[in-house]
Amino acid sequence: MSEVFSQPYQLKTCACDHNGQWKPGDIMVQLQDIAGAQCTSLGFGRKAIYAKYGVVWVVTRMQINMRRYPSFGDTVTLTTYAGKTRRFFYPRSTLIKDARGEQIGECMSQWVLCDVKDRKMQNVPEIAETFPVSDLAPAIPTFMSPADVKEGLREEIREPVYTDLDANGHVNNTRYVDWLCDALGIPLMTEKQIASFLIDYRHELRPGQAVNLRLGHTDTEYAMSGYVDGTLCFDISGQLAGREKNA
Repeated sequence: MSEVFSQPYQLKTCACDHNGQWKPGDIMVQLQDIAGAQCTSLGFGRKAIYAKYGVVWVVTRMQINMRRYPSFGDTVTLTTYAGKTRRFFYPRSTLIKDARGEQIGECMSQWVLCDVKDRKMQNVPEIAETFPVSDLAPAIPTFMSPADVKEGLREEIREPVYTDLDANGHVNNTRYVDWLCDALGIPLMTEKQIASFLIDYRHELRPGQAVNLRLGHTDTEYAMSGYVDGTLCFDISGQLAGREKNA
């Protein structure tokens, strides 16, 4: 069994934005996919744990730092490994390197096992005690503090649509970053790139729920939260940087 799992990924047009650079939402998709791929290779994939325990993997927190965004046609390599399990929580690190082997980004995520029927976290000792972990240092030693941005505040209502949903019947974790980029808008996302983001998933979002999105941003940071009937469901915040133009 491999405690460290790597796979290459070549950026196609559908993975890139109007700047020709890797979309943050697609980065999230690839991080989710490589986590699932390693779990499957170890015998802890979605189908296996659902059939045996009635649970699925759900991410509750994720931080991504990007030093540089690759462009269409570039190949990156993602390397992922799990840290020591802490009761309900399964920490995971992922490194992103370019074709030269230079590290251009890193991710730290926190996963739990969720019961499909009652949609609550479950402690499954058989998984916690046997899941292979690496002794490599965490990709990000400590999660950053959420930003609290009071400038440029605005609100909008968004309801989950077909393309937001996944096999668990709720808004997929990758879609929240798409919502953020949509809310920031094309002009800002032409001049700026997301240097980092921290997402806390507090309550799942399901079809038919009207989400009140509250966004604030400056030239260097942003914060967006989503509420349903006054209940905080998620928040995402981080830093913005000037966009590196393609050569």
